[in-house]
Amino acid sequence: MILSLVIVSAACNSPTPAVRRDLWPATHTPLTPLSTIAETATSLASQGAATALPQPSGLAPAASALPSPGNSIEARTIGTPTPTWTASATPSVSPTPEPPRVTLSDDGRYAFPVAGDLTQMTWTHFHWDGSNAVDIEAARDLPADGEEFLTFIQLPVVAVTTGTVSIADNRYGGLALLLDGSDGYSYYYGHLSEQWVADGQAVAPGDRLGRIGNTGYNTQYIEPHLHFSISTHDASDWRWEPDVNAAEQISSWLGLSWQDLDIETYPPDTVKGSPFAVPSDITRPFSEPLALNPDQGSIDLQPKSAGVEPVPVYATVGGEINVNRATVMGLRAQITNRPERTTVVYSFLHETAVADGDVVARGDLIGYVDPAVALNYMLFVNDLPTDPVPTLDDG
Repeated sequence: MILSLVIVSAACNSPTPAVRRDLWPATHTPLTPLSTIAETATSLASQGAATALPQPSGLAPAASALPSPGNSIEARTIGTPTPTWTASATPSVSPTPEPPRVTLSDDGRYAFPVAGDLTQMTWTHFHWDGSNAVDIEAARDLPADGEEFLTFIQLPVVAVTTGTVSIADNRYGGLALLLDGSDGYSYYYGHLSEQWVADGQAVAPGDRLGRIGNTGYNTQYIEPHLHFSISTHDASDWRWEPDVNAAEQISSWLGLSWQDLDIETYPPDTVKGSPFAVPSDITRPFSEPLALNPDQGSIDLQPKSAGVEPVPVYATVGGEINVNRATVMGLRAQITNRPERTTVVYSFLHETAVADGDVVARGDLIGYVDPAVALNYMLFVNDLPTDPVPTLDDG
């Protein structure tokens, strides 16, 4: 995605650790109650669709118990590997009755790195940090509780070409793989939820390697996706600077185009005021989450609302919007003001009123939170988590 300055989640840039992730996929759809989503997921599972449920707040990601499908392309089968480590941020569901379609080049030498319906996926020309990597994500308009999104976050990743895979698990990329391609390139797959291949295993284009996920340092705070990068270096470990543009390489193989966001310009702005128009209580101070994770300092704000209707949440700074769907902190929205290197993040939203790439001014409606749920509120200034309490009464 495009060059960013500050972020909530450091994990997505797997080969090169960073402190920000930007331009997350968006949804205008209210976050359906967990009971309703559970019923939907059960129904989809009974129909054979891959499903995933949001994680309740405060709980660690659940380990996936999904069976690992065989690496079959059309009529060819090379077995059913066993995952080496399961750490999925999504719960156990039934697999699809038919393997998702693998998209191959005309000559059969290359495959798109994720199997499934490409119309339900999106990626940009450059990674959010300006590097040559890509994040392959669910299409921005898919609702978080819809069948298409729930299917996407369970899709398999596949070998893009013939070669040998090696396990490349690391702190930032989580469950990761390297493919030493016979074409002279090295391919990196990061943030997987499952691995279905053994270290040193030979693979062919389209062979299934594992499952999309969000493992890795802080990546549980963003939705499942594939971090994919390409290098001319030897595939000895994951610490390389990708020197081949992955989006351009995919385009050359398959004729597929990336989808960049066109974000309008906006002026510098500073964070001021409360995200609520009603009084609120600080139910968890900044120091508590900061002690658990130095990159995730935040406060919890409980609105003082006597009603049962969702409480409006407002922008406390002007800037560009990024919305992230299924995470361990529910539905999340962030506002980044690039000129001031400032980002605010709202978590556990009931629904959003903004879309990915929107530009807002301070005071604009961002979304809603249930009156019984505390809003998790984060502030980053110059790439560092900062206590937002002094800004709350500075409106």
